[in-house]
Amino acid sequence: MNRIAKNVIETGGYDLEDMLRKLDALWLRGDLTEEEHTELTLMARDRAEPSGSMLAMVNDLSGRVSKLEACVGTPVTPNLAEDYPDYEAGRGYRPGDTCTFKGKRYVCKLPEGSGLSACPWSPETKPDCWQEA
Repeated sequence: MNRIAKNVIETGGYDLEDMLRKLDALWLRGDLTEEEHTELTLMARDRAEPSGSMLAMVNDLSGRVSKLEACVGTPVTPNLAEDYPDYEAGRGYRPGDTCTFKGKRYVCKLPEGSGLSACPWSPETKPDCWQEA
């Protein structure tokens, strides 16, 4: 088992926390001696790639979530020069989509926490999903 673990560590591309758990399991089962466990643990830590670590993935995901959260609740400002086509019943309008309904211009906006990805309702039926332009 020592040789296999060494080959995996030398190859790289492993998650450090996962590798350390596996080394501990091998040691507890008696597949590694105390000396081999210590050697492989040090070797794994020395050769671990930070970009492949769980911490790096968590930090990347945290940054992405922050960007998404910054967009939530941001008012939609329509470009009045754009065309506002007639409202189409049954169409799924996404945030930022525009339409003309009963002579008024609207921009689709979805209420925070609604869980909706599109609005199939008219501005008259579901006004909280629309902002008059």
